[in-house]
Amino acid sequence: VFHFKAVPGTQRIRLEWTIRPGYYLYRARIHVAPLSGTRIGQLSLPPGQIKIDPYFGREQIYRLAVTGELTVTRGTTAVPQDASFAITYQGCADRGLCYPPITHNIIVRLPRDAASAGGGTGRGIPAARTTSGAAPGRAVISSQARFADLARSGSLLAMLGAFYLAGLALAFTPCCLPMIPILSGIIAGGRQPSTGRSVALSSAFVLGMAFTYTLAGLAAAAAGGEIQAAFQQPWIV
Repeated sequence: VFHFKAVPGTQRIRLEWTIRPGYYLYRARIHVAPLSGTRIGQLSLPPGQIKIDPYFGREQIYRLAVTGELTVTRGTTAVPQDASFAITYQGCADRGLCYPPITHNIIVRLPRDAASAGGGTGRGIPAARTTSGAAPGRAVISSQARFADLARSGSLLAMLGAFYLAGLALAFTPCCLPMIPILSGIIAGGRQPSTGRSVALSSAFVLGMAFTYTLAGLAAAAAGGEIQAAFQQPWIV
């Protein structure tokens, strides 16, 4: 949905976003932070389209594509130099689906300046890489974005399988561990414990939780993008 690329120059880095039609980026939610001692200057972004957002108020947004520029302070331009920074941005879809803030850690190689180096072509490496080892010039896609893309364009069977596996993974997260001794105590604490009774109690617990969260999901879906956008406020996320 939001394809990001960083193209380095000798003292400036060009930041490029390609935005899928039907989606937009918030100008005010694009932020850059230096990493590993890199000294960066002001992030320059063009004016955006005005949008009256029901939750964020008057906002400037970008559609289809946008290019920004980030200045970098270097000790010398005679030799190539690495620069690293974190880029954060957030966008939404016209139909109401909002993505959580997306952050990438980017490393770029700033080329040397031909004039400072006393010759040479001055051509650098026009690519960016991420600390996670992604391909040059490509940003890491967050897990939220992957699930959103799957829900939008994937088949029903693939979507059900992915969410089923995600649910199994959630069962092993620390927040679920306290329920294990509680459920075990309920099952083993009966006067006449048996396999059938244990299965019935476990099924009642699991199905009750599943039914409750199903109702909550249906209520959120019926509310449309309004409740989802409300929960994407930065202080909530």
